[in-house]
Amino acid sequence: KIIASKIVYNRKKQIEIVKNVIQQFYDFSVRYNHYDELFTVGILVDKLMLLGAFFKKECFQVEKEYRFVIDLYLDNDGTYGAIKEIQEFCEKDGIFIPYVDLEFSADSLKSISMSPSLDFERTKESIKRLTQKNFSQFRDSNLIKQSNIPLRY
Repeated sequence: KIIASKIVYNRKKQIEIVKNVIQQFYDFSVRYNHYDELFTVGILVDKLMLLGAFFKKECFQVEKEYRFVIDLYLDNDGTYGAIKEIQEFCEKDGIFIPYVDLEFSADSLKSISMSPSLDFERTKESIKRLTQKNFSQFRDSNLIKQSNIPLRY
């Protein structure tokens, strides 16, 4: 299944969310006398791992990211079964990166932020050419920005 949400950047809010999920699992176990610890803990760990995909450090808050996460599951033969029919790959620096094409409203894309390690003017022009057909709002190049998040090497 696909889960979508805004990213949570605030550390206190992240901890509050994790505590809430743990409390819900505890309440469920007590209410239904479900003390199969391996089963309950396994589901809890899966849920927390999935939540973690929606947490980022506060320094990234300027991104105002909205993320789509595909919750994978393993088939009986040990392969991922959730997206194998639609998963595609692109190559970057010798690494094959999986992706899934999803349709969304062009109006929902408000700005594009790029890495400060890229040549800003050259990349901005490339993005304008790439988006001109389906994302007319990017004719206004003020919507294409360079991230000011500090790089770490």
